[in-house]
Amino acid sequence: MSYFKVFLTRYLFWVSIFLLFFAAINRVSFFGFLYLIMCFGLLYRGQNMLMDHKNRRIKSWAGLRLLAWTILLVRVSVQIADCVFYTDISHETKCGLILGFNGGCNRKDYYGSPDAECPNYPNNVGLWVDVLTFAVFAIQIAIFDSQYSEMMREYLIDRSKRAGQFSAVLDEKIEQRQQNAESERERELLKLNERVRQLSSCENKVDHILYAGVRIPSNVKFMTEEQDILSEEDTTSLEVASVEPKSKSSTENTNAAGSKLSRIWNFLSFYLNDIFDWIIEWLERSSALYVDVVEDLKKQEPSEEQSGIDEYDQATTISGLASPFEEKKETQDTSGMPSEGQEAMVMAVEDSDQHLLELPVKDAGSHQTAKTAKVANSDHIKDGDIADFESELNAVAKKYSRRPMRFLKALKNSLLAHAEFVIYFLVILNVVINGSVISLGYVSLLFAWGIFCIPWPTKTFWLSMIFYSMLVLVLKYAFQFYSINYHDEDLQSQTGFSTPNILGIVYYKHSSDFFKNAVWDMLLLIALLINRGLLKQNGLWRDYSNTHSSILYRIKNDTKLFYFRLLSPNISRGATDYYVMMLFFDVLCMITIVFGVSSFGVGIAGEGVGQAATFIQNNYIPLPFVLMLLLHFVSMLVDRAIYLRRALKLKFAFQIFLLIVWHLWLLFILPSESVTRIPFTMNTAAQCLYFFKCLYFIVSALQIVSGYPMKILGYFFGRHYTTVSGILFSVYRVIPLLPELREVMDWVFTDTALSLFNWLRVQEIYAKLYLVKVRREREKDSPRELGDQQSLLIKALLGGVLLVVLVMLIWGPLLVISLINSTSVPNLPVATSISLSLEGYEVRIINFWLSFQGIVYLQPLVQITVQEESIEPLTSSEYQQLKNSFQLQVQPQLESQLSQRDFRKAIFPNESTSLWTISPPAKLLLLDSLKSVREKNTSITMQFSWNIRREPVLTTAAEEVSGSTSRVLDYQKYPSTVDNLISTLSGNKTEVSLLSLYPRLILAPATGGAENYTDLSRFFKTQVNIVCNTSLSNISRKLGPPILLIYSERIASQVFSIIAGFGIIGLYASVVLVIGRLIRNYVSSLPTELLLDEVVNPDSLLKLCSDIFVVRQSRDFQLEEILVGKLFAIFRSPEKLISITESRKSKQD
Repeated sequence: MSYFKVFLTRYLFWVSIFLLFFAAINRVSFFGFLYLIMCFGLLYRGQNMLMDHKNRRIKSWAGLRLLAWTILLVRVSVQIADCVFYTDISHETKCGLILGFNGGCNRKDYYGSPDAECPNYPNNVGLWVDVLTFAVFAIQIAIFDSQYSEMMREYLIDRSKRAGQFSAVLDEKIEQRQQNAESERERELLKLNERVRQLSSCENKVDHILYAGVRIPSNVKFMTEEQDILSEEDTTSLEVASVEPKSKSSTENTNAAGSKLSRIWNFLSFYLNDIFDWIIEWLERSSALYVDVVEDLKKQEPSEEQSGIDEYDQATTISGLASPFEEKKETQDTSGMPSEGQEAMVMAVEDSDQHLLELPVKDAGSHQTAKTAKVANSDHIKDGDIADFESELNAVAKKYSRRPMRFLKALKNSLLAHAEFVIYFLVILNVVINGSVISLGYVSLLFAWGIFCIPWPTKTFWLSMIFYSMLVLVLKYAFQFYSINYHDEDLQSQTGFSTPNILGIVYYKHSSDFFKNAVWDMLLLIALLINRGLLKQNGLWRDYSNTHSSILYRIKNDTKLFYFRLLSPNISRGATDYYVMMLFFDVLCMITIVFGVSSFGVGIAGEGVGQAATFIQNNYIPLPFVLMLLLHFVSMLVDRAIYLRRALKLKFAFQIFLLIVWHLWLLFILPSESVTRIPFTMNTAAQCLYFFKCLYFIVSALQIVSGYPMKILGYFFGRHYTTVSGILFSVYRVIPLLPELREVMDWVFTDTALSLFNWLRVQEIYAKLYLVKVRREREKDSPRELGDQQSLLIKALLGGVLLVVLVMLIWGPLLVISLINSTSVPNLPVATSISLSLEGYEVRIINFWLSFQGIVYLQPLVQITVQEESIEPLTSSEYQQLKNSFQLQVQPQLESQLSQRDFRKAIFPNESTSLWTISPPAKLLLLDSLKSVREKNTSITMQFSWNIRREPVLTTAAEEVSGSTSRVLDYQKYPSTVDNLISTLSGNKTEVSLLSLYPRLILAPATGGAENYTDLSRFFKTQVNIVCNTSLSNISRKLGPPILLIYSERIASQVFSIIAGFGIIGLYASVVLVIGRLIRNYVSSLPTELLLDEVVNPDSLLKLCSDIFVVRQSRDFQLEEILVGKLFAIFRSPEKLISITESRKSKQD
């Protein structure tokens, strides 16, 4: 049959079910509820209905067609009755019938709009949906009556009969892999014991030097030193030709430049292709079991050409079945293939101590220099196998030249092999979108049951998920009826903290809103049913218990078997190490908490990065924020400790504990009114955190299911010696305190006889040897001739960058400070106050309300305060007059820094904002003091003060600055002022003129005190008149109201806010001196580290470190100390270190 006929006979059935579901949720009514039940019934039967007998299928769908026709007839009748008898029906009955049957009158102009009487009155009754459903059912019956439907039925029956073949082959493969895993485990144990026995045989030859401080005796050699030296007949003699200087023409120089560019391009493309190949190989490994089963089934099929149905079915077959812990890499053939640009075949010659000598053979297209490699007495390539070797290389090249097709095929197979992960993703997405109690049933079933099933989720689990998803849809649909929600205001509430939102049964006034909410549950149900059909198709729709037993016995037995298979350490399950993935998702969770802290109840305005920057600028870290990070970090440490101890049962208990705590916190505690008052569905940071944590739970469950591997020591990056691994490992080691924390934790939770400091020494030696090995591998990939000068491009990239960095370290602080000044922002005043006081005669106000001891305030003669509306910018003419004064009085440097927008003039009213009063005795005392100034040449001080308040964006800038000027009134300098004060207090005058006391210009710096700039004598006239009596003081300027000119210093922008706080000296001290000292120490340490960094062949030392890990794993702690002592003795003897790590060629010479 053609693809179109296959679609009509097999897949139109599913389209009909979807239309039935759409008819159910399009309009909420009793008929829609009936449609929903019908839809669930059809979905539950699924593809089995297509395999029924023809008469039975036609009768079933004829009944559905009759039901659709009856519903259509009833709805039309209800609509007619509503239009005719609208006024005769009571209000409650009317609304219940209209909204329950969705049969409102389409001609609303008969009685007006009933929206006010019946909320959610249907604007369109949606009869077209019922007509379409009836038509689809009729078409489906016609298709079932055709001969093509019978052909599809026969095909599906045949497929169901052959479904057991897939499960049989799959069970056979799984059993075979379990046997292989068990035998591999036994081989590893035997190899481990044999290695320990070999190492123990040397124990009587070596003194215990760990604490004795003696060297290894000269007659005892390093155990692998002699074994590393290959005989002449097993190695290839490499001769170094003499290098003769050659002259190059300009054409050769041009070709050399082009070859360098091509080498750079080859270098970049090599690593990009390597990453792409790694992704493809990972996908292929993840679907290896599925592909093996499919290939075996293909071999069993007849060789005749398959029909169109088989081809179409083969293109759409899905099997969600391969257990993740079963798909383990068995050999190195697929993962160790070289990628394009490095197509090579590695010949490995294994010596008696399992050391590998790799001789890469580059193809002609490689950028490397062609070399001659002769392999004698090799078991891998013989004289007569050259043609086979070349054909194998061509096959590898052809394989790696089709990366896009390989990627698509590997992606398809991976999705087919792990279809259950699609369901896991939909479950998590459902909780993220809904965030309700009813959606927690999905994750409860998933994380507490399904994901722990071995080898994959059982039939009972999938049935539980299917029925629960149906129950969720039925409950959500039932609470959409108006008759249920009419008298319940809480159910109609749309707030995030109402009971319906918490439970997940919200009443929506519009069917479209309900559809948006229910579509995720429907997608999950469809995915579950498709997965069920595919499991049946492949014979895997089954349980692993006796179905003939009673229900209670079966539940008890299944539960017991479930936990036994899950937590028993004796069951071989192909252990896989998932710790790095768990750590990765934990780090993502911590990053989400840091940059989304405002969404977790820590209450400072701001979002994301700005929130974290606010904490840094304010030097304030909220306690809840610290507790969240600390508790999450502690959970990461506990996870690491469990991993090191390989405590499977403790890991399972910790997993359940974290599941309960995280769901309680994110879904119930965090959205509460006492924390954030933000519903989970509106909290983006909390949703991202939940998504990452659920991924962690999935990976952690996979770790529990697969079990912990035997060998967990060493570094994750140390498994490969590539450049990328070396860079990642170097980045990990420069993170402050993280390597030390890991090593101390490993020492605490690992059984060992070493002290902490010796443990740290071994780890440091191993880390440095690993980096040396990475450099040696990189040198092999990029060889150079002896005497070749360094490339100009490398000098420009590496040396140029370092040169720019060093220059910026020297001149960077000055440049940054200048940028801060040029990009600074205004810091304008928002309030200003001035005051005038006579020393010794301020009014003292004692406030006993603020403290029991009382607080004394000094009330000046005059005090005036103005707000932002009375502080105006300078006009152009005033600023020009100011500039002219600057040209006469101020240095040019200061004039260039002052701009018009930084000046403000504060216009004060004449009246004082405070009342100054004086008692008659004090007034007489003041008169006596002034008279003594005039008669006895004494003095009295008058002070003028000001205070400027701003609202800076930086915490380093002062919010208020203040200052004052004072004049000592003696009779020789200010006779008229003293006389006028005496006359005013005596009642003979009402005005006093003060000269040279009122400031001309106030300079308000970012921090410190405001200063009076007195050089601008021509900008303002400064004669001030004061009107005084015994109770009130006014102030006025001779030419008008008092005006104060203010220059407010600019502050650094928010980008440079942190740097501006250091200043020039601070930047040099913290940047130049500290970083310069670090660079100097690094350069100075290069000669001292020469002995280790220039190790030619670190394989022997790495092997010794590996031996230490092996004996520690076998709990032979005495031998562990002996080997560590040997390692330390080697590093204490440069001669021994050089002899052990020299190249094999040097040893032969």
